[in-house]
Amino acid sequence: MRLNRPFNVFRGVFDLHIAVAHKFFESAQRVLLFEAELLLAARLVEQGAGALAAARHVGHDVEASVGQAAAHLVKEGVATFPTVPSLGRVSRFEFFRRDPNRVFGVWLVRQDGLRFALPITTGPKAGASDYLPAPFGLAGFAAPVETIYPALVPNIELADGRVVVTTDGADFVDPASDGQSLRIRWTRWAVVGGKPGEPVDVGLTSEVTWRIVNQALVREETLTASKPLTIRSWRLTVPTTYANVTTEQDTNGKRVDRFFAERDALEVQLTGESFPIKTSVMATGDSALGRGVHGAIPLHLRFDAQNLTAQANRPLNYRLTLRPTQVK
Repeated sequence: MRLNRPFNVFRGVFDLHIAVAHKFFESAQRVLLFEAELLLAARLVEQGAGALAAARHVGHDVEASVGQAAAHLVKEGVATFPTVPSLGRVSRFEFFRRDPNRVFGVWLVRQDGLRFALPITTGPKAGASDYLPAPFGLAGFAAPVETIYPALVPNIELADGRVVVTTDGADFVDPASDGQSLRIRWTRWAVVGGKPGEPVDVGLTSEVTWRIVNQALVREETLTASKPLTIRSWRLTVPTTYANVTTEQDTNGKRVDRFFAERDALEVQLTGESFPIKTSVMATGDSALGRGVHGAIPLHLRFDAQNLTAQANRPLNYRLTLRPTQVK
């Protein structure tokens, strides 16, 4: 792709004649900087003279920045780049911190129809949906922003009223050598309303295994306790960016919810549950639960259970399968 366009911005003319190769994309920071500068210049041109006058005081800085970006391209001998970059297959786990107290990192996947980053990290609030160990970037999935919400990670209410979540790092992380699965264990939990980064032992253990199977992402969880522990409520949701849904049954009579847009779809199925779970679809309307980072989240698939007991010899299990597909 070749760019050759004058930008009449800040009383000057930027004559951009830029040829960029795929090599340029090896530096993510340069790509983001370059893209932001071009978008800013183009947006100001579109908005007209008023916007240009308002932004004149930063004109020289922007001009210098765009010039620097162009200079970097020339320096690296960049010639051309494809309209759609050819990105390689990625499937690996990167550890941020790995010590006896807590483990942090991210599972990165880009293969076939699956593209996501699943972080094991902490956020500004315990249980914040933006920072949960969920596959951000997976087609059709999005978490509501700046809220406490069980987006692909359950909120568990204990008998004493505390709500606990498997986040704020993990106690154990075991990525497969081929990058196709990830096993995580929590014996200490984040408490909603508590101080972030200070997980507590509530007598409950969660072991989650994420696996890539036949171009689908599978989440399996097992809850156990050393002694009987009452769970007042258990809730998990799959928020989706698709506005349409159909509900069907597979050949085994199990429910399958298919959320879809014009071209893309996300199939969601719960199986292998060892406790009764109620399933429903919720429309978010104009509520905060419908606001995502990249746009609206119109529908949520909800899973709810109440009055459960976790113990060592009777674990609570379930399996959730997410399959991005194309609309036929």
